Amino acid sequence: MKSSGGRAFFAPTAPLAEPRQAFVKLRRLLRALLVHTVAMTSSLCTCARSKPALLSALLVLLLSCASPQTAADEPRAELLVLGTAQDAGVPQLGCRAACCEAVRAGRAPRRLVASVAIGLASSGQRWLIDCGPDIRAQEELLRGFPAGRSEIGPRPALCEGILLTHAHMGHIAGLLQLGREAAASRGLPVWCGPRLAALLRTQAPWHLLVEAGHIVVHEVLDGGVVPLAPGLSAEALQVPHRAECSETYAWIIRGPQRSVLYCPDIDRFSDFAGGVEALLARADCVLLDGTFWSLDEIPGRGTADIPHPPIARTLELLAGRGALVRKLFFTHLNHTNPAGWADSAQALAVRAAGARMLQDGQVLQL
Repeated sequence: MKSSGGRAFFAPTAPLAEPRQAFVKLRRLLRALLVHTVAMTSSLCTCARSKPALLSALLVLLLSCASPQTAADEPRAELLVLGTAQDAGVPQLGCRAACCEAVRAGRAPRRLVASVAIGLASSGQRWLIDCGPDIRAQEELLRGFPAGRSEIGPRPALCEGILLTHAHMGHIAGLLQLGREAAASRGLPVWCGPRLAALLRTQAPWHLLVEAGHIVVHEVLDGGVVPLAPGLSAEALQVPHRAECSETYAWIIRGPQRSVLYCPDIDRFSDFAGGVEALLARADCVLLDGTFWSLDEIPGRGTADIPHPPIARTLELLAGRGALVRKLFFTHLNHTNPAGWADSAQALAVRAAGARMLQDGQVLQL
């Protein structure tokens, strides 16, 4: 873990981007040095027997530095965490409880509404997953991401497209900022499930965005793949969640080096084929619904009303499955969730189990 420009960098199983780039530069320098050495040896070596052996050894070393493309040479793709809070953010509007007052007083972290960005440094392109009510603040986090992006003019494009998970407030409310009253985007692709696509095309005020050409809605079926760029794609995976307005998708992002499953909302794991283990097996790294630590946080409301799987229960289900647990980052945290406090007993329990709490501004390698 390290920080750069206010962002925390973490690669689940591979080295960080900066060491990879340094390695590539070092290898190129070594290759050039060896070429020069071979040339010098060829002209200076006078021993008839040693010259071929020496040249052969140097040639082998040179070829090893000119080996085919490795992971270090592949296009650098990253996932930037724009927010990790439940739909209403942290602190929450109207909340005067200790959990929110501590945030206002600076004793606990402020969290933006859950969303992530996918960036490709080689082209400067980026895409969002979800566009919630904190999109204005999250646009500031996007400055300079990815490293190769060029933002020209007084109103540069927000991104190359948006993947939506479902129709709840924290995931689509920010789309209204793309309309004529604000960013006035032009032809921005939006990918989502069929029910959500129908809602955006026919229901006010969303249909105004479509009719004015601010967004172009593309339906994606369960299991459908959106090719974002060479070596970078997003697969829709339908998961159980309250379906008053639309289906709910998790998105599996496949990059040059690894895959990340983004699933900020899901209901009972028993309603997903194969349960939590099957879900976690779909990717190398999983950003999972961690809305609550336990349902005791919301007095008078039970699992029938709030079917999000509590973090404590998720860890119980995965007891003894260390390899799966180590894939886990919990996100979409409710303002009441004590695991969101880094020094809380609940946060320590998450880390002791081998999982982690996702943080705003964190960067994962893809």
